[in-house]
Amino acid sequence: MCLKSRHGRVAERFKAPVLKTGVGATSPWVRIPPLPPLVLRPKRIPKVPSFADLLIAFPGKPGDLPRRSRKPARILRDAGKTGRNMGVAMERSDVAKAWEANADVWTRHVRAGHDIYRDALNTPAFLAMLPPVAGLRGLDIGCGEGANTRHLAHLGAQMHAVDIAPTFVRHAREAEQDEPLGIAYSTGDAMSLPFAADSFDFTTAFMSLMDMPDQETVLHEARRVLRPGGFLQFSILHPCFVPPHRKVLRDAEGHPRAVEVAGYFDRSDGRVDTWWFENVPLEERQRAEPFRTPRFHRTLSDWIAMIAGARLVLERLVEPCASVELAAAEPVVADTRVVPLSLIVRLRKPI
Repeated sequence: MCLKSRHGRVAERFKAPVLKTGVGATSPWVRIPPLPPLVLRPKRIPKVPSFADLLIAFPGKPGDLPRRSRKPARILRDAGKTGRNMGVAMERSDVAKAWEANADVWTRHVRAGHDIYRDALNTPAFLAMLPPVAGLRGLDIGCGEGANTRHLAHLGAQMHAVDIAPTFVRHAREAEQDEPLGIAYSTGDAMSLPFAADSFDFTTAFMSLMDMPDQETVLHEARRVLRPGGFLQFSILHPCFVPPHRKVLRDAEGHPRAVEVAGYFDRSDGRVDTWWFENVPLEERQRAEPFRTPRFHRTLSDWIAMIAGARLVLERLVEPCASVELAAAEPVVADTRVVPLSLIVRLRKPI
């Protein structure tokens, strides 16, 4: 049979080969055995880890370096916020339990000088940016064991301080007993500060806000307790350069040459990171549990939106960078010469 194509040409229709069967028959076809019956099995749905699942004992032998937890942490259900959501919700009470579990070891390690980022770079940069506070009434939010609060008291401020973990507050009060500076420490939630409106001339938060579930509420609370014209100064992990994934890339000699980041738009709302301070010695790692810290990553645009929503005025930003001399003396902070690890922000409550 012939068919005329759409272009007027004649094309022959090829006949399908006929399969011959029987003894001695030949065929261009290869006989295919029948397929086994299709069995449908229900798809396994992975279990969403609970907060208790995330706080499992750190795997590995004592002294092994921990890996940063990559388990999803929370689904943020506020459709008005940007970014991809990660994991399941963590309640405020779970955040408090996590920091209470960290408090004893954290206090021991920082007082032994193991928090080099804080002592060598972040706190000096924070205090250098701070306006004069002598004679002013201040509140330190998320004070931990109180080291930075004591710095502010040494500058002449009349300090109050609050933390969500009772053990941190106990250690801070013990330090106050050993060296009285007039600091009043209390246990409390930064999202519901136990102070009246217009109580303070300034508030601070040293590397604590990124560990709080609802930073926008904290900013509103800080504004509420500030007197008109007062300021809030806080430091956080840099939203751009310490997102959910961060890895320092080094050259053949071990010097930082670049920082790899990823997951900037992945909003973590309680992802638990497992880690130690970098210079904690092996014998201490063998007898102490690593830290397990909840993180609440927000993008830079999220932070700007929260600041604007709290009706606070952005006054100054600083991105601490180690000097050549400091990086040589303390190689732990040398990566901040590539990109900053932290961001310091000062906001003002309008008069």
